[in-house]
Amino acid sequence: MWGVKEPGARSSAYGFQQLNKVGESDRFIFRITKHGIIACAQVVSKPFKSSGQIWSGALYPQRVKIQPVIVNDLRHALPFSTLRGIRNGQTGELIDDGACVLGKPMIPLSDEDAQFLVNLLQHPSPSALTPAGNRSGSTGPAAAKSGRSQPTGLPNMHEAYLEELIASDLDQVEPGLTLIGRQHDAGAAGRIDLLCQSSAGDIVVVELKRIGARAVGVVEQTMAYVGWAHKHLAGPNQQVRGIIVGGKPDKKLQYAIEGISNLKFRRVTVSIGDAE
Repeated sequence: MWGVKEPGARSSAYGFQQLNKVGESDRFIFRITKHGIIACAQVVSKPFKSSGQIWSGALYPQRVKIQPVIVNDLRHALPFSTLRGIRNGQTGELIDDGACVLGKPMIPLSDEDAQFLVNLLQHPSPSALTPAGNRSGSTGPAAAKSGRSQPTGLPNMHEAYLEELIASDLDQVEPGLTLIGRQHDAGAAGRIDLLCQSSAGDIVVVELKRIGARAVGVVEQTMAYVGWAHKHLAGPNQQVRGIIVGGKPDKKLQYAIEGISNLKFRRVTVSIGDAE
């Protein structure tokens, strides 16, 4: 069962209005404040009103019946940052993940975004990040095998979750990389997706190639980060390099990187699945 308060002097009408738009077979995705996104349930009734006391502390008379589909424990809660890049299904505005932390209820999602979150709840461990060069018969760290996997190209992944996948397994980008920071403030240059250090002590800037990003723009941005890190972070004789991570590179990106000795491209593919 799920319910909301009726609108009144101390209660917003927002949740009440949203609940009355819910239909059977719709899904709820639940979050727990300070923990993250943890469960999915399917609506199995139309909205109705009841004065029966179910919850302690408040009545919440406007209700729907729900059937749990996925309930994860707190260890597998998805961080609120997973919502970055997801839009309100009614207004089209980007969802502020802070709104979930503050407890704003009943944010509508598109079917596509809802399914994306359900997939992550079903497979909460980002265990399978497979660089294209590390398939059977090749050298380098082997990718984890996965069952019931849903391979996806990078364009289909929300950026925040993709960043988490890569940060959780940096050896798949370059063996021996250690994470220094994510979204590292580089002053006027912007924010570095992943600031790392190599096993040899080099500073390594890892930049994700966004969907539709111009090749020249990505190279220019990454090298701006490299220049900033060289000026503000690097010690004497310490090398600074850049790695652009993305799907299949186009010719323009390959040509843009050609001849830049401290910049390379790393192609990865991602699958979400259960590690065997």
